[in-house]
Order: sequence, then structure tokens, then C-alpha cells
Amino acid sequence: MSELMNQPKAPSDAALEKFEEAALRIRNPTIAIKLWSEVFSEEEKKRLGGDLDNAYANGGVVAMWTRLHGCTEVRAVIEIAFRFNLLTPQYREWLLLETGELLDADAAYQDAILHNELVLNSLTREVYWKKEPIKIDWSHEAKWSFMWELAKHAKTGLPIDSTVFGERKSVDYVSKTKSELTNLNGFPIELADAIKVVGTGTQQLMIEASEIRLFEHHVGGDIREWTP
Repeated sequence: MSELMNQPKAPSDAALEKFEEAALRIRNPTIAIKLWSEVFSEEEKKRLGGDLDNAYANGGVVAMWTRLHGCTEVRAVIEIAFRFNLLTPQYREWLLLETGELLDADAAYQDAILHNELVLNSLTREVYWKKEPIKIDWSHEAKWSFMWELAKHAKTGLPIDSTVFGERKSVDYVSKTKSELTNLNGFPIELADAIKVVGTGTQQLMIEASEIRLFEHHVGGDIREWTP
């Protein structure tokens, strides 16, 4: 299947066959209706436009899932099939491993840097844009928080405004912080241009959710990938 062509290691023939079977079984209106009525929250439905027919027409169930979760199409097929008991837990883990979707956090982080546009690591406070580190001082709390929340909200298809950073922030907090950050030496112009005004005091990072990867700091010095 074309969705698997970009994987670093080719899956086995058996895995390809199982994946194709799962993909075929989920690509139908019945699964879409069940996702809409049994799985998606009201907020998720709003993010998909609030109308099942339109959401389904715009790429089917796989596209609906990737827009919400910012994952690959391969991961979407596996997770949807698993959600509806079309894959056992054992088959799910096997397909994730075979397709390169099942990596430990450190390996996933390195893989993300190589294959995704924007990658953030809250443990080391590193930000990578198109495989290159953005070499500015991320120890500055306001700038790091702005970048993290901007990326996190974009991962879920949402904008940010001053309320994201606390009730006492002024309405123009987002625009001011964006200006300070994007005018620093070393901040990529292309990334700055992707931060768009979408309302009064509200801005959004216009990058595909699947191209944004976030890795959070956890107890013990580990990182875990954040997903919506």
C-alpha cells in the first residue's frame, strides 16, 4: 500500500497483508458513523467541522483520525481497526512494530527530527525545524512556553490567545511574544511566517498536525511523546 512506502524498513509480506485487510475493513461509512457517535467527543467533532458527511467526504475515516491525532495514515489505520476490535492487541503491537510506528521515546524523538518539520523536547528544551535546531535561548520561560503551547495547540488544530498563558495576561500578549521570539537571530523565517493571525489577540501555527511532534519531560528524566 502506498501509505507504507515511506517507512524506513519495509514490513514483511505477512504484515502488509494484515495491514491491507485492516485498511479495507475500516474504509466504509459504517465505521465513520461509529467513530462519530461512539468515539469522537463533541470538541473533536467541532474540530472536524461539526458535520459527519463533510468530514467523511474530506478523506474518509483515516483523514478524520489523522486530523484529530496528528499521526500518520498508517497509525490511523491500525488504531481505528484496533478500536473496533478488527485487530487484537497482539496484532496491533505487531503491525506498529513492523511499520516502524512502535519506537521507544528516545528513538521516536530522533526519528521525528529526521522525518517531521517541527519537533520540541521539553526535557532538553530543544526545538528542531526541518532537521535543524533553532539555536536561541530556550531557557527564557515565556518564549519556551509560547513555543510549546503554539505547537501543542496546532497539533490539535487550535489557535492560542492570552488566556492560554494565564488570566492576567493582556489581550496583545500573544502578538507581542510572537514578535519578540520571531525577531530573534536564528528563528527561521519560514516558521515565523507560518504563525498567522486568526482573530483579535489570537494566532495559530499553520502546519499540518502530523508534521508536529512533541516530547514531554516525565519523572526520572524520561521523555514521552505527547499526542492529543
